[in-house]
Amino acid sequence: FKWIGFILNFFPNSKIIHCKRSAVDVCWSNYKSLFSSEKLNYSYSFSNLANYYRLYEDLMLYWNKIYKNKFYEIDYEKLVKNKEEEIKNILKYLDLDWDENCLNFHKNKRPVSTASLAQVRKPIYNSSVEKWKNYNLELTSLIKMLNQNTWMLLSRFIHWIKEISVTFCFFKFWINKFNSIHSSHWADNSS
Repeated sequence: FKWIGFILNFFPNSKIIHCKRSAVDVCWSNYKSLFSSEKLNYSYSFSNLANYYRLYEDLMLYWNKIYKNKFYEIDYEKLVKNKEEEIKNILKYLDLDWDENCLNFHKNKRPVSTASLAQVRKPIYNSSVEKWKNYNLELTSLIKMLNQNTWMLLSRFIHWIKEISVTFCFFKFWINKFNSIHSSHWADNSS
């Protein structure tokens, strides 16, 4: 989600599918997973998880404002409840034809190397919807943090956007420079 601005600027015909899910379900799912990448260490602290999730939400609102027609949003809960209908809607958005194999992805034998390896080998299921409620008492502080609106998050978000903007301008400068050198090279060689 952090790179949507880059993707849509460099590949303007791209289409983004944004699958939204209950904030508590997402955070609980991350918290209980052991990730191999140190970049995901924020997942092991309720405070960090809540902050990161709020930044994600804010950034998705920002991207959606800028690139309104480039997004297809779907709720995870609707997807697991009405699999075929929702998958057909996604395929329609992507200008792709329906194929029964879309419901049989779990039969694919290709290797998978993600934290959701076991899930990929099962049909779409709904047992993870509101699974956090089994741990409601233990997750009370996380739930409170997810419901808080703080200026600290806003300032972090603004700082993050500035960093992304500076990086984007740097890339755009070098792409323009490359294009101008490349086009002048071709113009010199064509005469």
